[in-house]
Amino acid sequence: MYFNEESSVNAIIGNNGSGKSNVMEAITIIFSRVLADSKEFPFGFCIKYSIDGSGIEISNLSGELSISKNGKKVAKKGINSIMPKALFLYYAGETDRLKEISEGSVDKRFETMLKKDEDIDFKFITYLSVDDFGPALLSNYVFQTETYDKICKLVGIEEIHSPITLYLHKPRWSKHGKADNFWSAIGTVANELRLLHNSKN
Repeated sequence: MYFNEESSVNAIIGNNGSGKSNVMEAITIIFSRVLADSKEFPFGFCIKYSIDGSGIEISNLSGELSISKNGKKVAKKGINSIMPKALFLYYAGETDRLKEISEGSVDKRFETMLKKDEDIDFKFITYLSVDDFGPALLSNYVFQTETYDKICKLVGIEEIHSPITLYLHKPRWSKHGKADNFWSAIGTVANELRLLHNSKN
């Protein structure tokens, strides 16, 4: 399968059940397992693409995983340099496979940035669903971004009225702490929640 590198948009068109979603799932599995330094893949593949003018090839057709950049083997410490910056996944169908792949992916780099409250880069794999529209709209409303104005015009929202009530539930990772201190959250998550709480008036 070939994608036109000269275009920023590529479309896969086919009947239901023809395998369109399988292509996205395969790409996601390949990149997420390469990032996790996994050598186990449920299928054989050879994927070629370019980043900043450099030709990248990832393949396991020889029986072993091989990663090359401009024909030269890429060392483990150089993996991040040959990976896409991020994968944003959205699926409107009934299957949860993409969501499960995303939730099962571990991005240690991103988790470290959150804990240390460093400048946030994109999480490598982000799965979006219809349920994320509300929080995304609210975030753009709070920061009054250009995207917020575009969304409102697109879907016909005239105004968002305050006050806005948010209900926070105890996260799965919390083993101690109380709601008063956001269940002992740390780093970026804690700081953003405190800012939101302090600006409620």
